[in-house]
Parts: sequence; structure tokens; C-alpha cells
Amino acid sequence: MKLMIPASGGLDSTLLLYEALTTTAHDVVAVHYDEGWLAVRDPRREALAAEAFDAIAAWLRREAREFRTLYGPTVEIDSSSAPFPNAERPVRPGFAETERTGWHHEIFATHGHYAGETGADEAWVALNTWNRRRDTAWLGIERVAFRDRAGPGRALRYPWLAFRNGVWTGRSRLGNLRRIPAELHALTTRCYRDGGPGDCGACLSCLARVFHDRWCRSLDDVGLARIEERIEELAYFGRHFDKADAATYRHRQIDDVLRDEEGWRAWFNAEGIGSEV
Repeated sequence: MKLMIPASGGLDSTLLLYEALTTTAHDVVAVHYDEGWLAVRDPRREALAAEAFDAIAAWLRREAREFRTLYGPTVEIDSSSAPFPNAERPVRPGFAETERTGWHHEIFATHGHYAGETGADEAWVALNTWNRRRDTAWLGIERVAFRDRAGPGRALRYPWLAFRNGVWTGRSRLGNLRRIPAELHALTTRCYRDGGPGDCGACLSCLARVFHDRWCRSLDDVGLARIEERIEELAYFGRHFDKADAATYRHRQIDDVLRDEEGWRAWFNAEGIGSEV
């Protein structure tokens, strides 16, 4: 099977690429394209991401096996006829909070474009549970945009995720931080602000890494699962989203949850897990 993986040079897509190369015999092509659709990107950040992807590809060819790489831009599309054509959708009926959808149309159309251009049978996208905090409404937007550009017979898959009984289950970013080889992780672009890698202390990538190193380094997978469940509960996602108060809910509240040093210290001590807290 020919497999296309969009690879940004960041943690999740790099780990997915590594796993595809080391656990499958698929004919893999990794595609890196300018992610200018993301508001915090800038040309300097994208140049560093491309450099990171080059280093990642060289490491994977040396430590795993050969695969193809391709570079290109995102595609421009007219999303006026797509679901939520005004580029916003309600978080949930009754919520004033809305989310931008225009970039979703564009990026998943780009996934479809390169799946078609490379002749891939499937495109695997490295989404984790932190990317899927609510219902399946996004799936309609994504699959339509993908199919329109990929053509028939090509599948879009999220290999780390499943949606059962109204809940997304699978991997979180914390779990991926401990799955990726340290040498490979060091090559990735690990910060989404300020033009390049570093520790901005603000973006979710940095917050997750600092949180993991502060609280999770000594924990086994059982302890990590308990932490991830607590994060979902506090940030109102996964199966906890239905409990969110429409008057107080804020998108990406997970960022604030990860910053709550005192709250986590109290929780860890009460739960009796972790060390040096």
C-alpha cells in the first residue's frame, strides 16, 4: 500500500512517520508543505520547520528505512459552499463560542491534493485526543475537503484515534512525548511561537513538554492515563465536554489547565502519585 503522511517537522507527525517506517512495510511518502494557514506561523518559522524536516528525514533514512519526501505549498480553495461557509462554527448549540473552520478546509484539501499527486491509497494524519475534544462535526468538513482534492478511492485516516459512544479515545500528546526516540525528538521543531524552536512558555507544544517533564517523567502508562483523564475533565473535552458551562467555557482552556502549578501539586499529593511534587 502507498501511504502519504503530512509531516510538519513537529512531534506528532514525526512520530507517526517513524512508526509507519518501523512497524509497516507500506510505501511511504512524507509531504512537507508551508503551514502558513496557522495563525502563529511566519516565514521564519516555516524555514526552520523545513530544516527540521530535512534533518528528520535524514535520521529516519539512516535509522529506519528509505522513503520518499515531497515539498510543496498549501492549496487555495473556495470554501463558500462548505459546511459553516462563514469560516466559523459553534462549539456546541447554545454556546456563543465559535471556532474558525476556513483553515480546516484549506489544510485538509491540501492533504487530499498531495494524496492524489503521490498516488497514495491512504493519507494518515497525526491527530491525537487533544485535537479531538468535541463531536464528529469536524469529520464532515475534513472528509469533504479531502475527497474533493484526492479523488475517489483514497482514504483519510487518523490511526491514533477512535470515536466510540460519543467520545474520542486514543493517544494524547503527553503519551507521544514518551514514545518518540529522544534523538529524533531533538530534531523536531517544538515551539509554535516566536518564529522558531525554543520555550515560549505559551503555546500548547511548549506547555505540554514542560508539564510532562515537571509532573510525568517518573510515571508509568497507568499513571499517565490518570493524568490525561484529569486534564480532559478540567479542560472539558473528551467525554467531559457535555459538562461544560456555556457561560464560562473558553476554547483551548487546556492551556490554562497545564499552567495551574498549585492545582496540580495539590492533585498529585492527594492522589499519591508522582514524585517530588
